[in-house]
Amino acid sequence: MTPARLWQLANPERTRENKARWNASPVGKSSIKRWRENNRDRILARRRIYEKDRRDELRAMAMYEYGNKCACCGETRPEFLSIDHIEGGGRQHRLELKEQNKKFYHWLQQEGYPKGYRVLCMNCNTSRGFFGYCPHEGKVAA
Repeated sequence: MTPARLWQLANPERTRENKARWNASPVGKSSIKRWRENNRDRILARRRIYEKDRRDELRAMAMYEYGNKCACCGETRPEFLSIDHIEGGGRQHRLELKEQNKKFYHWLQQEGYPKGYRVLCMNCNTSRGFFGYCPHEGKVAA
């Protein structure tokens, strides 16, 4: 850490005062605005990286809470796993969350990982959605 950053951490009140004074000054406002305008791509790239990391972390936590493997076939590779609504209604639930501007994994965390969900691999989840059963259950398509 730089000496300036160490000083900021050791003096949070003075740091806050200095930032407020700088942001209130005409020079501070214009320089911040100018920097943001000149570095828009950099800001957006940093935000995308942060959001992706956060989404991956929330997804991994949800998978862990629901067993980290497909409840049907036992697949464990995280790239293939998804969260299944046990009683169906996943599409409707996604639409409701979209209307509330919420993300699914974040919602699961906020709700304390409620019952009614499980981990399925994409094959099992898709088969259950389209056909109502999974081939691993031993049923044969007619």
